[in-house]
Amino acid sequence: MSTKPPFTAVEVRRAASGFYEGHSVEIALLSKGIMVALVIWALVWPANANSNLSSLNWSLLEGFNAFISSLWGFLPFFWLWSLFCRKLASARWAGRMRRRSFQIFHGFP
Repeated sequence: MSTKPPFTAVEVRRAASGFYEGHSVEIALLSKGIMVALVIWALVWPANANSNLSSLNWSLLEGFNAFISSLWGFLPFFWLWSLFCRKLASARWAGRMRRRSFQIFHGFP
């Protein structure tokens, strides 16, 4: 069973002239509308907007901090493992291109 090729022929209508020349008018107006609604919400109900946006900010930062901390915690171990593991450099994963592909990374023989 073969998989279907990815759908890459996406037609995006762009403005030929005017202020939005070369850009999608629908996407630009949608993003501007979202920003105007956010500003009006913050002006009309500032306490509500402050509490909701602060909690959203905190949850985004919490998730990003967990991701970046685990990434930077994992990378030194992977680097040391690949640096001292001689079998990784001598494996024939890339065939004829093996030597050239391992010369890109510093620390590989």
